[in-house]
Amino acid sequence: MMNPATLIPALDAVIESFSDPRLFRFVHIPVQSGSDRILSRMGRGYTREDFLMIVREFREHIPDITLATDIITGFPREDEQDVRQSVELLSAVMPAKVNVTRYSRRPGTAVSQQRDHTDHVKKVRSRMIQQHAEKIYQRLHEPILGTTVQVTVTERLRPGSVLARTGNYTGVVVSGDLPVGMVLEARITTDRTYFFLGDPVS
Repeated sequence: MMNPATLIPALDAVIESFSDPRLFRFVHIPVQSGSDRILSRMGRGYTREDFLMIVREFREHIPDITLATDIITGFPREDEQDVRQSVELLSAVMPAKVNVTRYSRRPGTAVSQQRDHTDHVKKVRSRMIQQHAEKIYQRLHEPILGTTVQVTVTERLRPGSVLARTGNYTGVVVSGDLPVGMVLEARITTDRTYFFLGDPVS
């Protein structure tokens, strides 16, 4: 996970590090909001455009890199326009994974005494953002279905299946009792929204 504010000064070096073939081509950069007004109120130290610049730089140098990000919704004084800006930002960068979190008050923070949104408002907003993210996943996944990809087994699941990752960290549940670390070809058969199912190619 990389904070945009601290990533910017080291961006060139971080991008260069991905020339190491042992690294998955994957970055988790939590933007938290697509609204500069909310980012400022959060005290994040970066702007929407800073985040967009970071994503552009990664994709210019590593076109197939996988991007994950985080969104917090329901922050005090967040309004519908702020939420729309977060949704629009997701549409602009098309992340492969979005962690959506409902704001919860933390004692001692600058906004902890401010009026909070109701749980219902937070739930509605988080659900809407999550549904939008899942539509993005569907668009990203469509070209992958039916293809054969190289994966590395990273974790054993229940008997008869393992979790494997492509070079850009896409998760594929592969049938078979395969050893961790094994590299193989797998045919992508099913989209499960957050991961794929695949069969080993003999």
